[in-house]
Amino acid sequence: MVTSKEDLVNLFKDLGISISDDVMVHCSLKSLGNVINGPLDVIDSLLEVVDIDKGTILMPAHSGQITDPVDWKNPPLSKKDVDVVRNKMKPFDKDITPSRGRGIVAQTFLSYKDVNRSNHPLNSVSALGKKADLYTSYHDFDEPEGISSPIGRLYGNNGKVLGIGVGVNSFTAIHLAEYIAEVDYLKNNNPSVLFERKNGKNLFRKIKRYPGNSDKFINVLPILREKKLIKEINFNNDIMTIISIKPVVDRIVEILRENPKFLVT
Repeated sequence: MVTSKEDLVNLFKDLGISISDDVMVHCSLKSLGNVINGPLDVIDSLLEVVDIDKGTILMPAHSGQITDPVDWKNPPLSKKDVDVVRNKMKPFDKDITPSRGRGIVAQTFLSYKDVNRSNHPLNSVSALGKKADLYTSYHDFDEPEGISSPIGRLYGNNGKVLGIGVGVNSFTAIHLAEYIAEVDYLKNNNPSVLFERKNGKNLFRKIKRYPGNSDKFINVLPILREKKLIKEINFNNDIMTIISIKPVVDRIVEILRENPKFLVT
């Protein structure tokens, strides 16, 4: 299947994205078929649907390579190699550090003119549009998906989350519910991150509250469907999904206060 920019514009409009929306985008490019100009068509179609003088497009720009190499598992490093890597790692630089594991669309988005990026070394977010400064100007190091994060501000501005070929298990916005509900497991087994380089030495710092695996986010899907809090469209034999973040997070917070382990078991 060949997919054009015009096909994507129609898809995003059918999902309910409007010109003044603030929308966080998670994308698997391969789910869209043979997109003529690849990630450029995806981004340009979003920019046609959302007027950046009225709305804002956001994407994850996470950089997992900035974590302490002593914790690396794939592959694990010898103690000697850990010492070498720890000493030679470059600290996060929002202007040049590449994203990791967020897909070619999110990486390409960083190269677009006037895109802002938050200054979190592990969980940065990129944004382009009317509220780009608002979303990226401050990003709490110790609660990277909490209320003082870009996701928290998206929640406060009644934003949306769009999944292009990815499901709710990839929606980092759902982690916000864990912070609001103050689940205990946010304090466990948290990553240590290269925080800064000072006096020629790399300094690592552990994040105080950090969400874990999101595989169990699939637990919320039947609830969202029942409450009509999610819209799903089949495109190229894959599912395109959109939610409004506030009612979804509010509902999950209610569930977590009754069952704090709902998103991890």
